[in-house]
Amino acid sequence: MKKKTLGHIYALFTILVWGSCFVLTKVMLTAYTPTQIIPLRMGLAYLTLWVLRPKSMKLPWKDELMFILIGITGGSFYFFLQNTASAHTSAANVSILVSMSPILTVILAQLFSRKGEKLGEIRDYFGKSLFTELAPADGVLLYQTASLNIIEKGPMVSYGVPRPDP
Repeated sequence: MKKKTLGHIYALFTILVWGSCFVLTKVMLTAYTPTQIIPLRMGLAYLTLWVLRPKSMKLPWKDELMFILIGITGGSFYFFLQNTASAHTSAANVSILVSMSPILTVILAQLFSRKGEKLGEIRDYFGKSLFTELAPADGVLLYQTASLNIIEKGPMVSYGVPRPDP
């Protein structure tokens, strides 16, 4: 099977799983509390990703444990709120609220992002700051690289500034 076709199959699978999570959460709430669903969901996600991982990727158990801890701490609060909301309203309402989060993020960023605000910095191996990126104007942070490798003279931050009315 071609790589592109396999990628499309994976994408469709992801869409189906992600789209059904709101309805499945509502069904699970008949037997579990919102807090009990979180470890079940994370355990299933971990097992699925572990099965689908590239075979060439052999990580030490220390790194594997770190990824598990990052997954638990990074998504627990979000899923707790989503599960709790599902207990109080319909799956459709929760999915609409979740899909609005990028829009709300832009609105909040517009309210709180100001000229001269520190957006990030590049540090060397010893923690010494080599470069600090400051917001060039009041606006919205559209893109930020948190990668270990940044292309020389390439973009590290993309910043959107509202155009003044003519």
